Amino acid sequence: MKPGVIAMDEPTSDLDPVHTEMVENIILDLKNNHNISIVIATHDLDMAARISDRVCIVKDGSIIAEGKPSSIFYDRDLLEMSGLRPPKVVEIYDGIIKNLGIVPENHPMTSDELIRIIAPMIRQN
Repeated sequence: MKPGVIAMDEPTSDLDPVHTEMVENIILDLKNNHNISIVIATHDLDMAARISDRVCIVKDGSIIAEGKPSSIFYDRDLLEMSGLRPPKVVEIYDGIIKNLGIVPENHPMTSDELIRIIAPMIRQN
């Protein structure tokens, strides 16, 4: 079988970090190397930030927002209205930017992106 789309419901639910990473790597391999679209239903916004190209926020059975993770996960009002908390990367970046008194120019989604963005800021200050 060579499906064009695979749907997953909470694929990392109740997994430890090591096995969560294994599942994420499988998902990324399917997406990047086998050209399979992956649709994931999850409350794990940290995972969604790391692996998603597009995000839909669903509330009361309806899609209330759709877009790139870097737009959706930095919309604090939307997340609050949806009963969600931003990914840890977003919280850390927002805290650093606020502490440094800098206007945010980027929206990192992974820890690697966060490090690449904040390292020069810290050196300057």
